[in-house]
Amino acid sequence: MFNSSNYAWLVSNLFKETSLGLD
Repeated sequence: MFNSSNYAWLVSNLFKETSLGLD
């Protein structure tokens, strides 16, 4: 029951968190 919208949001959020961590 995992739709692509939620998956895209999670990936985007994870990428944002990773970017902040690296910066």
